Amino acid sequence: MKRFLDEELGWLVMRKVALKSGFTIDDIDILIKNHSDPTEWTVLLLHQWVEEKEKKGNNAARELVEKLTDLGYIYQWDRVISILYESEKNPAETQPLTS
Repeated sequence: MKRFLDEELGWLVMRKVALKSGFTIDDIDILIKNHSDPTEWTVLLLHQWVEEKEKKGNNAARELVEKLTDLGYIYQWDRVISILYESEKNPAETQPLTS
């Protein structure tokens, strides 16, 4: 069974990560305004967050793990680490970032 980062993070955690990473509430509202499903919101915000990090030359995976630690999201941290480890261990089966 494939596990995806957006499913492990959920909307509320991803929103908090984005806000603590410099996104504004307006940035988030604009991103999600045409979508009614919170699952889609998570996917959209995660993609946007990763794009922003990579544009700046940052390692998005490492920064996500650090942010989860800083925010005290230990369960999500563990799940994200597990997914990232699985993708490193089996590069031929690398999973997409989101579902």
